[in-house]
Amino acid sequence: MLLKALKKSLKKLLVVCNGKLSSEGKDKFETVADEVLVRENRGFDVWAYKEGMEHYGWDALSQYDEIVLLNFTHYGPVYPLTEMFEKMGEREVDFWGIVMRYGFPHDPYNKCKYGYIPDHVPSAFMVIRKNMMCSQAFRHYWDTMREINSYEDSICYHEAIFTIDFAAQGFKYDLYIDTEDLKKYWDYPLMLYPL
Repeated sequence: MLLKALKKSLKKLLVVCNGKLSSEGKDKFETVADEVLVRENRGFDVWAYKEGMEHYGWDALSQYDEIVLLNFTHYGPVYPLTEMFEKMGEREVDFWGIVMRYGFPHDPYNKCKYGYIPDHVPSAFMVIRKNMMCSQAFRHYWDTMREINSYEDSICYHEAIFTIDFAAQGFKYDLYIDTEDLKKYWDYPLMLYPL
């Protein structure tokens, strides 16, 4: 249901499967996906994003207006995704997400280069616009991505630093839903307050 709803806003959908995929599972994906890429189950969603982009290559990706990076932790939709894409299409940004993931004043994993976990657009759903996707900074980021071997690596070497690093380079981002009023209750409103 989620992929079918998402497909309404996409020209092309690539499903990247980490690990084994039965023929029945592949058949189900192929009812909505343009392509299905099965890869070794390593590197979490970060490496699936990386290999998905490498599957097309930078030249082919530059032909698109934006790319959507989405992992398996989403469900729904509980609201039409087409409306979200239309609304966000009106905003002049380089990348965007649904809601903010609020950080911590410390780094519980002792791996983040900032010594704390910054507020960030969650990597579970992120849209990258052409201007940023075609930039040397974005390509360099993915071409030099360090190996991801754990959940903590995924957070500290990618998710928690992506937003702050690219914002510092002048790239603008925004969020579909302002959840500042929920920050006092939970650091990740999308997880516990989706409605």
